[in-house]
Amino acid sequence: MRRRFAMLGLVASVLGGATLLDMPAVVSGEAPLSATFVIPADDSYGVAECTTPACGKVVADQWCAAQGYTRAITFGEADPTEVTGSIKARLARSSLPENRPISITCGR
Repeated sequence: MRRRFAMLGLVASVLGGATLLDMPAVVSGEAPLSATFVIPADDSYGVAECTTPACGKVVADQWCAAQGYTRAITFGEADPTEVTGSIKARLARSSLPENRPISITCGR
């Protein structure tokens, strides 16, 4: 009886070890080199309050840092056709400028 349990334990260990060999050795959780974020104008982070090159760069850099990136590559109002690609361009352009989302491309 003991021999059966020992053999069963050995078989289970071998099968379990074989299953682990099929798994990748290292799973990388690192983000890509760049990413583009579309942020609502009223996100309360203050991104939409300043899109000029002087203060907008500082806010965009801080946004990227909060997302795990080093710096902002580009920033500004998102093109309405990129955000609302499923509707007609003339309808997308009719939204008010103060409500347009902000696009920030972050890089490492």
